[in-house]
Amino acid sequence: MSINEVISESAFWQFSSDFYGVASNKEALLRLQDDSELNVNIMLLILFLGQQGYVLEQAQVKKLQEDITELDSLTSHIREARRQAKRLFSEPKASNIDNAEYEGLLSVELSLEKRQQAQLVLSLIGIGEIKQRASAIDDCLLSLMNMVNSDIKTTLLAKKEFEYLLTNLRNSVSLDTKSENL
Repeated sequence: MSINEVISESAFWQFSSDFYGVASNKEALLRLQDDSELNVNIMLLILFLGQQGYVLEQAQVKKLQEDITELDSLTSHIREARRQAKRLFSEPKASNIDNAEYEGLLSVELSLEKRQQAQLVLSLIGIGEIKQRASAIDDCLLSLMNMVNSDIKTTLLAKKEFEYLLTNLRNSVSLDTKSENL
């Protein structure tokens, strides 16, 4: 089975929504984004591919990061503006920003996240052969660790978060398998 048959924008978006929708997964992904400056969409893609039995090599992860650099930068700026708006909006004396403006920034950020995912899928299809492995979920740890360009302490903290996410992914795959067998 080729990667084109496994991944589509809609399947990747659905997986991401479901996985990110679990509060503890969201918190771990956001900590990795904020503390290690990692891209949530690339992490979700690595996890999604692992669930499908595929593993990215280090060069492939780097290529994906390069392919979304500009879009990621724009998304980061919008995210920071949204966070600043939220802080301003939450201050009692700040009436210069309203909820509609905050929601507008959130909507733009979400739209950019979706565009990032579409670009990642497009890039993935042109990236070359992606290895299929029976132990893909376990092997995802290496792909995720290849994203970290930090000091040893940050790297070890990121590894702990990655292991947590992989455990949750394994558990969700196990639950899916059990419900299919019923």
